[in-house]
Amino acid sequence: LRDDVMKEKSFASSKQVNKIDAFISHNWSVPRFRKFIALALHFNLKIGAAAALLLAMILPGLAALGLQGFPTAVNKSLDLQPHSYAAQILMLPTFLAALLFGRDVIAVFGLEGPVVFLDKACINQSNHELQRRGIEKLGAFLSKSSRMVVVYTDVYLQKLWTVYEMAAFLVMWPLSAMDVVSVAVAMKLAAFLLWIYLAR
Repeated sequence: LRDDVMKEKSFASSKQVNKIDAFISHNWSVPRFRKFIALALHFNLKIGAAAALLLAMILPGLAALGLQGFPTAVNKSLDLQPHSYAAQILMLPTFLAALLFGRDVIAVFGLEGPVVFLDKACINQSNHELQRRGIEKLGAFLSKSSRMVVVYTDVYLQKLWTVYEMAAFLVMWPLSAMDVVSVAVAMKLAAFLLWIYLAR
């Protein structure tokens, strides 16, 4: 969204719907990569876990059959069953790939994920008149949203706009319909997983 062309492409990717599964509330000042990691963990965690679990079941089976390329090893000190080196090496990359790109793969097969409202894509950012009209209809977007996903950072409650979004949503929906996703926790979890993988 750095120029008008990208803004138009983002807006063109949105579509008119009657129901929104999740309204994403965030601060524009927070780096996009950090918000993306937090949202990926929120929306795609089950996909990543399922992909890693599937790999964990398939590769040891291939190793037990003695297929080339899937060597086995036994940790005698822990009295573990033979396991696949490939599973150890590929487990985290598979999890992360599914976490970050799983929805794109699923979309290839015609399966859609949740319908979300993201202001940068759903409100025209290059046409000021359309932008004004979109902002004026914010209450309608909230009323059609089943849940709100708060991408929380230290500045979230310091910005009037995000406080307004949260307050407006809670007027219409119970607190149980709100999910708070911490960017700091998401980044620490990602760093921890990477550290575990590299330390092996």
